[in-house]
Amino acid sequence: MLGYIVRRLVAAFLVVVVTSMFVFALFFLGPSNPASLLCNQNGRCTPRSGKPCLSTSWDSTKVS
Repeated sequence: MLGYIVRRLVAAFLVVVVTSMFVFALFFLGPSNPASLLCNQNGRCTPRSGKPCLSTSWDSTKVS
């Protein structure tokens, strides 16, 4: 039983380490300013929309 718990803890630790390395690599290798890429795609570049954050995120999920 103790061996099973140790194996599971080691596996969980490895999953956390690999996941954190993957996320770090995504942010490190990604574009330095993702907002500029989005701004150039749809042509709408405003520094602040004036809407609450949840409203803005809900509007971005709607299909145009």
